[in-house]
Amino acid sequence: MLLLKKESFFRFNRLMLILVMLLSLVLPWVNIPAISWGDYAVSVYLESGSGVVVESTDAGNTVGLPTSVSVNWWGIIGYLYIIGVAITLLIKMFQLGMLYRKIHQGVLWTEVKDGIRLFCHADDVSPFSWFNSIVISQADYENDADAILCHEREHVRAYHSWDILLLNLVQTVQWFNPLAWIMGTSLRDVHEYEADDAVLAGGIEGSRYQYLLIRKAVGTSPYAFANSFNHSLLTKRITMMLRKKSNPWMRTKGLYVVLVASIALSAFATPELNQQVDKLVGESQSMSKGMVSNDFQNMERGGKTTLSDFTDGQKKTKMRKLVKAKKVEDVVQCVVSDEQKSKAEYMGGHDEMMKFLAMHLKYPIVARDNGVEGNVQVTFTVGDDGSLVDVKGVYVPTQKAILQNDMIITGYKKADAGENGTAGANEEQLAQARKALINEAIRVVSLMPKWTPARKDGKQVSSSEQYMCRFRLK
Repeated sequence: MLLLKKESFFRFNRLMLILVMLLSLVLPWVNIPAISWGDYAVSVYLESGSGVVVESTDAGNTVGLPTSVSVNWWGIIGYLYIIGVAITLLIKMFQLGMLYRKIHQGVLWTEVKDGIRLFCHADDVSPFSWFNSIVISQADYENDADAILCHEREHVRAYHSWDILLLNLVQTVQWFNPLAWIMGTSLRDVHEYEADDAVLAGGIEGSRYQYLLIRKAVGTSPYAFANSFNHSLLTKRITMMLRKKSNPWMRTKGLYVVLVASIALSAFATPELNQQVDKLVGESQSMSKGMVSNDFQNMERGGKTTLSDFTDGQKKTKMRKLVKAKKVEDVVQCVVSDEQKSKAEYMGGHDEMMKFLAMHLKYPIVARDNGVEGNVQVTFTVGDDGSLVDVKGVYVPTQKAILQNDMIITGYKKADAGENGTAGANEEQLAQARKALINEAIRVVSLMPKWTPARKDGKQVSSSEQYMCRFRLK
């Protein structure tokens, strides 16, 4: 509000400040398409990665976690933000409690007039108001009641306390933003200017009122929520009283708020491409980091090109519309998938899911003792509420395994175990061992917490997922 702070449009300035505060609360939740500065076709060559290996000891209790563990910085920042909000909220609640305590403590008498309750205190308390309550000392009431009460009644009449509540909400949510705290000073100044203007308009002599402000300027209110009579800086208030009324056309300066809001809307907009890149966290098979090359020569807006990916040595191609981006350099990864626009994923992403599996999967003793290994393909449904249902497992012999970027569970076979089982193991024992592998995979998948469900056309939908657990013996 730098352009308007010297203007005498107190009510207009106040409305602008309220608009800025409301925008600061709304803008982070705005999700609109960003302006595209050009269309580019992108060819992506995908590279398959390696799976996570779990080592099982003879006791079947010890597992080895992935050697590469990434730090979830956004998660840490999120926790710090929540802690900051909690601390700020506690401070605000404490200040509000102290304010209510001060209003009712040491009261000599009270009076209700025109819906406003007056609390007269014996102590030398600085005059202030909060909603429909006004606090004043007995000495101030006897000497300067007309000017002080006119000032405080304007705070009550103009609903300044609601502004203070909104301000404290913004400061709690954006405790890290210094502008939120600077805005508090500007809003309180405007409140005082507005109340001072009402006093002068009510017939109070200007020189007498200014002298009163000088006498009361020695103290400041310790109550963050209150509208205090001597809150603002004395020089600023007196200067504003003496300033000539501003030209009405100066209100057009407020148009810069619209300009700033438009820029902020673009900054907070979420392009479709960025949404796709965000989905890369936690996905395993449908996308991967790789090389990105430009292929936009002779391509028209809205045209199509071929996306190629190489997985397990096989080349696959899919036709896709041109990916829109401001710059080709912005495209660091790309999704090649026929799944829903937003796939279901484990809370925390693929790496966290692998850690969970590594912590809980064990090589079944009956399978290890009988020298049985193989693959278990686990399928399940992620409901629209994120719950995992219909968990099933199918045993796939080792020699028929489909190599995928999945979980490998390694145990240590007995000395007399051959390639197809321990010597002397009958078919029934081998069948029980294979069943144990299936049950172990189903058990651990069923233990998973709720996932983030898939989304299609902006709605949460159910989706089918599958993973391969590969049991190996050394």
